[in-house]
Amino acid sequence: MLKTYDGGFILLKNDDLSDICCNSNIPMEKTWLLYIRRVAKMKNLKIGEVMPFAEQVAYMPGQVVSKTLEQNDALSLTLFAFDKGEEIGTHSSGGDALVIVLDGEGEVAIDGEKQLLCAGDSIVMPAGFPHSVFAKERFKMLLVVVFPAAGNR
Repeated sequence: MLKTYDGGFILLKNDDLSDICCNSNIPMEKTWLLYIRRVAKMKNLKIGEVMPFAEQVAYMPGQVVSKTLEQNDALSLTLFAFDKGEEIGTHSSGGDALVIVLDGEGEVAIDGEKQLLCAGDSIVMPAGFPHSVFAKERFKMLLVVVFPAAGNR
């Protein structure tokens, strides 16, 4: 299946679940190819459609709402929407965790040190360090956790 997307990219899907992406503005014989072998496809998002990313998870009164986009041994991608005053308590992770704030205002504490983040801000919570997330105001974030390879744990 071949489809052209905005930005000059072509996505070619074949039967063995490999995706081949290439920039269509470069002659085919000089095109850089990126092969991505997927065990699982990204979930809970429409593939190949432009979307307002922050709107892919909704606020709920008195709750922390999460939407998993991908979860495997190497990577975790999760969207969160926190109502004001809600939190994820102190814990640690086996992988480095990147927080990207999409909307609102939140507070991230890493090893007891608090940082205030607003839409557009990001911070890395390193693996093994205690951290927590608190909603000073309603806020949404994308959490990207990258886990070390099995031999590097």
